[in-house]
Amino acid sequence: MMDEGGFRELKSAHEELDVAVMDAYGLDADLLNQPERLLDALFDLNEKAATDPNYRPFGERENNLLDEES
Repeated sequence: MMDEGGFRELKSAHEELDVAVMDAYGLDADLLNQPERLLDALFDLNEKAATDPNYRPFGERENNLLDEES
């Protein structure tokens, strides 16, 4: 059905989400069209997250929402 034009909005939403996620992690959205390079970048990101105790993919927030509710 996708090839026949069905679900265009859903496909478009998925593409927008992919680009937003790439941006959030600081990755070039062009990697979405280069599976081998994308996989390498994801492995590198995973290794950094697993080995760097100071890794903060989205930066640090001064106030945690859970702390504010207490």
